[in-house]
Amino acid sequence: MHSIARLTLALLASVSLVNCALGTSKIQVSHSPLPAAGTRRAGTIYVRQFTDSRKVEDKSQIGNKRNGFGMVLGHMAIKGEKSVAQVMTDYVADALRSAGYHVVEGQGGGAGNVVLEGDVYEFWLDLYAAIWHNVGLDLKLKRSGSVAWQKRIDAKETNVLWLGLPGESRTVVREAIDSALKKAVKEFSSASFAAAAR
Repeated sequence: MHSIARLTLALLASVSLVNCALGTSKIQVSHSPLPAAGTRRAGTIYVRQFTDSRKVEDKSQIGNKRNGFGMVLGHMAIKGEKSVAQVMTDYVADALRSAGYHVVEGQGGGAGNVVLEGDVYEFWLDLYAAIWHNVGLDLKLKRSGSVAWQKRIDAKETNVLWLGLPGESRTVVREAIDSALKKAVKEFSSASFAAAAR
């Protein structure tokens, strides 16, 4: 009798785990408060909607879910209505504000305005024994259509995978985004960026 109850419990737990792994799971994506810039800058920068050139068929996906053998059983996506490109546009705009700039999002402005363009070439979560997330951005600052400054920013974070819970995914994604944004704030507060933004 006890062995039947144990077997039933094990089967129910197994089905529950498989259901969690299959399909697409949506996670909340965020960043921590940004560090204050070493040197505060001033001026207005227009930020255009970033593009998403990641090599994935479904741009809504941000990672894999795997079983204990490493087989992909499902995918991860961002919770809410925003795309990866929209989220990273907003977050890089936050980094510009942290560096002291006035930011106008969603438009290129008129002739002579300083415009930041960006492309998300990497934003991917994966796991197998450990869990990791990679972020990659190509940024270009333009004035009158000409590139005045450009930089590639990337960040990678890896954590031990304890239980495969959604919180572990949220944490490693946030840490990778935080790392990329810290680099962005440092770049935006630099003398070379300030000179290009004048």
